[in-house]
Amino acid sequence: MPNDLDSFLFRFVLEYLQRKGYKGAADALRNALASEVPEDFHNPPLDMDDQVRNFLEFFLFVREEEKGLVEDYGKIYRWIDGCLEVVRVELGQLTYPLLVYLYLDLIRRERYEESQKLLEEWAPKFFEQSVRDELFSLKGVRRREQLNDNPVSQLYLKHRREIFVSQYAFELLCDFLVEHRLTSVFRCIMEHFHVKMEKDSQVIGSEDSKSSIGFFPYQEFEVLQKNEIHWRPLKESDYIVQEQDSQPESHTTLEGNTVDSNEVHPSIPIPKYPVGSAMLESEDDKLRRVSLGIETLPSSLMYTFSNSYDDMNCVDISVDGSTIVAGFDDSFIRFWDGKECGQYRLVGGKPLIGHCGSIYSVSLSPCGRFFLSSSEDGTIRLWSTKLERDLVVYKGHLFPVWSVEFSPLSHYFVSCGHDRLGRLWTTDRIFPLRLFGGHYSDVETIRWHPNCCYIASGSSDRTCRLWDLRDGNSVRLFGPHSASVCSLVFSNDGKKLVVGLENGQIEFWDIVQGRRISRLEGHNGPIWCLDVSKDDIFFASGSSDCFVHLWNVQSLNNSLQSTLSRDQLLVKSFQTKDSAVYCTRFSRKNLLLVAGANL
Repeated sequence: MPNDLDSFLFRFVLEYLQRKGYKGAADALRNALASEVPEDFHNPPLDMDDQVRNFLEFFLFVREEEKGLVEDYGKIYRWIDGCLEVVRVELGQLTYPLLVYLYLDLIRRERYEESQKLLEEWAPKFFEQSVRDELFSLKGVRRREQLNDNPVSQLYLKHRREIFVSQYAFELLCDFLVEHRLTSVFRCIMEHFHVKMEKDSQVIGSEDSKSSIGFFPYQEFEVLQKNEIHWRPLKESDYIVQEQDSQPESHTTLEGNTVDSNEVHPSIPIPKYPVGSAMLESEDDKLRRVSLGIETLPSSLMYTFSNSYDDMNCVDISVDGSTIVAGFDDSFIRFWDGKECGQYRLVGGKPLIGHCGSIYSVSLSPCGRFFLSSSEDGTIRLWSTKLERDLVVYKGHLFPVWSVEFSPLSHYFVSCGHDRLGRLWTTDRIFPLRLFGGHYSDVETIRWHPNCCYIASGSSDRTCRLWDLRDGNSVRLFGPHSASVCSLVFSNDGKKLVVGLENGQIEFWDIVQGRRISRLEGHNGPIWCLDVSKDDIFFASGSSDCFVHLWNVQSLNNSLQSTLSRDQLLVKSFQTKDSAVYCTRFSRKNLLLVAGANL
């Protein structure tokens, strides 16, 4: 027995050295201990329990060179593909992430030719899925030194993949790996996957379970769930200055209004505006607002930009529909004013010039007199629609800025970008007030909560986070989603978050309880924009599939089902004339405004 134990330790050390890529040390140890390892060590006594024998034989089996990873992956892929549908649905979760992990392991071991062969042979199997961009990014990793610079490789190497399988399916998988001695595949699964087993295979195959697959820090999720969320909208007294009110101690904002510095607010100081300010809804807006319902759907208006699909990256519409701003790939910005006679004209006749890179996001202030732009050059600029020029340049991001948005009461704005950070800014300071760090990949979109206490960020790491502006900490974690997050919007009551994904799915989340309410198949392409009607009756989604869908939020509130079908929520679909939809906006009078570029 001592000889067997010593041999087991020798084999364990050899296995460890090979796994870490220390080929020279492994060869030296093998040669030095060749005489001490019993020849019959791989043949345990026949009276040993069959499961124990198979287990030991499997783990003590060491390949001399372990050069068959491409063939090993082919075996496991073909076996899963040939299983019964129930098992194939469960174990199909493994095929893509297993390919990525094996590829990265080969790169770490500097087996570059085999890694390229693995990717070239099997990556085309997944090109039709939502992971196409990830695969193209991984193709750029060809040397071990490039692993730290690639966001996809860092996402996979730093985190374990969460999957759900039934106990029966997992036992079948283990039996297959042991029978065919696929030690490298088994080791990869044990090292890089977090397998959660359920007894009921029907639970595993459900849509809820499949949407929960991915990278997700569950320990952090449980901690954040304990935070209290103040989701209720602001009172009018929080942001409106009444004429009879005495003037409090305050400071002046960019708009010439005041921010109360004595009153205690639930968040950072909120600017106050007098009754009748362009920042606020007027009485005329409230009186003329259409009461929406199933019988009274909103009127819609589509703005189409011709001959600009390859150049236009973003567009925004003011809340009253009078101004439209668009950003283009040539670093130019153009805006149109429709206040005169209802006819939109290109202001100035020439584009606005300031950035030195592609424009990725624009955001109009609630009053329509200012707008923000973010660019590939890593800067954010504040523009005046009256002066037709930029006023301030905000520098803080080191990489392209993907999204920027004014707060509902102006003065503050938020941004996010390729540096995986969100930032809180104020228009009268050129440095950020808060940094929001926690995502593992690009932060693609960012959105204000209606009460200005929180912001939500969506990332290509397939999670969303809710941030408290008072201290800059994350207070909720939503996910994992089935694809990268492209768009976000809060309900006007502040309690729900709607998430648009790259694979065309839409998810509804309760931010107070931190749970997903429902999930549905929305579009056949990435969902680039979302917006909610002022009375929270409908929300609109726009996508690259040239459709605008109108959804009934009330059906979601009244239903007790966790997952509703598309037909239960979809009220109406508007098909554009071959125009990808970049922006959907409900005006203050509940008119649905849509903008996009003609393909």
